[in-house]
Amino acid sequence: MGGIGKTTLAQVYLTQYYEQYQHIAWIRLGEDTVEHSFINAEGLLEQLQINKADQSASGLFRAVLLALRALPNGPCLLVLDNAEATLAKYRDALPNQPPWHLQVTSREKIPFFEHKT
Repeated sequence: MGGIGKTTLAQVYLTQYYEQYQHIAWIRLGEDTVEHSFINAEGLLEQLQINKADQSASGLFRAVLLALRALPNGPCLLVLDNAEATLAKYRDALPNQPPWHLQVTSREKIPFFEHKT
C-alpha cells in the first residue's frame, strides 16, 4: 500500500546506521525501468566516474553495477526504493553480501527477496 511509510522507514534506518557504511547508494525505482533508474540516479554516474558518452543504457547499467561491486571497503548499503516485481530478474546482477547490504522498499512482494512486515 502506498503512503504507509516504507520510504520513511528506510530513511530512518539510514539515519540510524549511516556511520556504519563506507558507501551508500539510494536508487528510486518505479517510474522507469530498473536500468534507467540506476543510470539516472542523481550524481551516481559522476561519483562512480562513469562517462555517459557513447554508451547504451544497458552498457551504462552494467558499468554502474561493476563500479559498485568494485568499491573498496565495506560494508556498503544499496537502497532500492519503490521497487516493483520486475526487480527480481536483476537479483543476481545486484551487488551483494558480504560488502553490500541491500534494502528494498516495495508495494509488492518481490520473488527472491526476503519480505519484512
